[in-house]
Amino acid sequence: MKNYTKKPVTIQALQWNGENIKEMAKFMATEKDGTWVQDLDLEDLKYPRTTLQGEHWIFAHTILMIKTLEGDMIASKGDYIIRGVKGEYYPCKPDIFEMTYDAEQQEVDEPRFVVKALDKLLAEEQEHFDKEILGERTIIGNPSSPQNLKRNINIQNAKNQKGVPPIVSFTIQSDPISEVGVNGVQVLDLIRYSTFLIDALNDKFPCEENQNTLLCLTEAIYWQQERTLNRQKRGVEGKNEA
Repeated sequence: MKNYTKKPVTIQALQWNGENIKEMAKFMATEKDGTWVQDLDLEDLKYPRTTLQGEHWIFAHTILMIKTLEGDMIASKGDYIIRGVKGEYYPCKPDIFEMTYDAEQQEVDEPRFVVKALDKLLAEEQEHFDKEILGERTIIGNPSSPQNLKRNINIQNAKNQKGVPPIVSFTIQSDPISEVGVNGVQVLDLIRYSTFLIDALNDKFPCEENQNTLLCLTEAIYWQQERTLNRQKRGVEGKNEA
């Protein structure tokens, strides 16, 4: 005699509450009755007098019957209707179901912090340019315009997948804009992106260290903006001059 261990099997199931026939019909729909189920309207028909049926089920006078491989079986309120590994359906009592199966933990498809930070950076710039009356030439010539940021910041693997890290790449401005045009982002854009990144992290994991970092980054943004204003006043902004 040998000992055998049952292989782990993942199944799909839906609990019958006595009224969710439309949801149940969609769950058990096949190509044969899929279109019919899609158009099924039971909003004003809580207790249908006529018989409704699909390839795997019959519903008549509040009674749900499942067409199983062993014959038709009535599903009681609270039963789980299971879709087997071969596409078959059958009812299972809730106590048996809960002893036999564990619900899988679904990953929350939440945007990653790096994606949130970039979205916030682009949204802020878009709002800025929407408020300002700027010509197309001014927008194109501004390294922090939404168009230039999108062109010079790239995120790969942005989708939240466990074990797959995102890759964020920045193309940094090379040579003066007045000579070569905009071909990358500015240091200020990197600082602002870092601010949004830390801010997103702090929303979920608040701590004193994050808050102090945000204060320092905010101060850095202020001084970089002051530097730009000073260079503009002296007429050297965008030029290879001190």
